[in-house]
Amino acid sequence: MLAAPELFEQRQLARWTDYQKELVDNFPKGKSSHVAYKSLETMIANWRSAVGAITQDGITPSVTAPWFNGLWAWDRWKYVAAVSSFAPNLAKDNIRALFDYQIQPNDALRPQDSGMIIDAVF
Repeated sequence: MLAAPELFEQRQLARWTDYQKELVDNFPKGKSSHVAYKSLETMIANWRSAVGAITQDGITPSVTAPWFNGLWAWDRWKYVAAVSSFAPNLAKDNIRALFDYQIQPNDALRPQDSGMIIDAVF
């Protein structure tokens, strides 16, 4: 990125333009898109790359509150529905992030919960 900042900026602009185009193309005709654009901005701003225990990209509920820097199962489905039309790989990663921690039959603490998706990953 530091070696070719112009190229990086061009790629970012192209990606953002693609997101906006997909949003407009999939938005109901005759409806105001202001809320849709604000939602798009929020989803992208809350996107976090894989790091530490979070092994896939995901969307967090908030970037301003430190206790919200995690992925909650009950939020995943809403985020996936929201971004699937313009960022399908991000939508898939949001689901994969939780399946990375799906309880296995050999779990030392909860083998009886095999197959369960845990509530949150931090």
